[in-house]
Amino acid sequence: MNGAVRPRRAGRRLAVLGTTALVVGLMPLAAGASTPTPTPSGSAPATPSAPETGPATPSPSASASGSGSETPTGHAVPTPSRPSTAKAPATKAKPRTRTHADEAALPCPPVPEGQLDPSRFYPSPPPGSQTLINPAFPGCAYVVGYSDVKKLNGAMVVNDPARSPQLTAIGVGVRLVYQPDTGYFEVGSIGGLTLPDSTSTFLTFGFTPTKARVHFVVESPLTIEGLQLDSDDLNVKTSVSYYMHLQLQDVRVNGVPLDAGSNCRSGRIHVVLNGTTDKGYDMYAGGRLTGFIDIPPFTGCVSRGQDLDPLFTASISGPGNYLDFVQSPLCTDVTDCHIDGLAPPPLPAY
Repeated sequence: MNGAVRPRRAGRRLAVLGTTALVVGLMPLAAGASTPTPTPSGSAPATPSAPETGPATPSPSASASGSGSETPTGHAVPTPSRPSTAKAPATKAKPRTRTHADEAALPCPPVPEGQLDPSRFYPSPPPGSQTLINPAFPGCAYVVGYSDVKKLNGAMVVNDPARSPQLTAIGVGVRLVYQPDTGYFEVGSIGGLTLPDSTSTFLTFGFTPTKARVHFVVESPLTIEGLQLDSDDLNVKTSVSYYMHLQLQDVRVNGVPLDAGSNCRSGRIHVVLNGTTDKGYDMYAGGRLTGFIDIPPFTGCVSRGQDLDPLFTASISGPGNYLDFVQSPLCTDVTDCHIDGLAPPPLPAY
């Protein structure tokens, strides 16, 4: 339940996987498309069949104008080779065209506006790689989990699945870098994250019960980058990154309200979550995303003229705060996720 604190397990191994909600490692197929199969070593990935809503998918071996070229509006992006365990939307016997009514029936929030963060792009694509820019394919997923506060030896629930969790909107496949000779694929997607407040109680300095409501202020779209090094690489790496800050509200110490001011907040936090297929993360099926964050010092915490910044900075701020999240299966079409059929996953076990 929201507000429950999960003690940090003493001596537990906090593994950082090599991701985002968030969340996208492979370009999803439109409804009615077939699942691509891994290609032989050294050959280019097979081209998936055309989605029902647009022209045929361009083959990775087809000529392009070079890095930075764009596909015509409505064209789909080539899909990387996928592990045999990955789940794809079921193929329908009769293709259908998505209508405005279908779009309205999707539970997903609108695809966010904004740009991908170029600093998160993989820096060294192989020579001869081509870049495609495409319209976003709408989708969404639930991402729930824990955020450890290392100094307080506890954790707070984030996006509690038992208390009206929020969906993360995903605009899938807005950027693709691929090398047709090797099967290298880099897929960039954009996400929009809104998190409900989390209320938790910790023992400040190990003995003082302190309760606070944490308001998560997300300052940027999610940049979701999936990477497949070549056609033999079945371990797809995904990173989800964004910027945010924490705002403290309704603080109580030993049950007594502590006025921390209306703008008691941490500095800017760079969140990076990671997931890989060999560790059980798959964009379609969902899975675990993990990472660490540094919590910067607090500012704006003032009570009756008294500066409380040092108090909150000393008790909360610092490096090594572990993030442990689980993503639900990705919803991309009314045929595979109706409003009543998309459910948040359980919190991660530890």
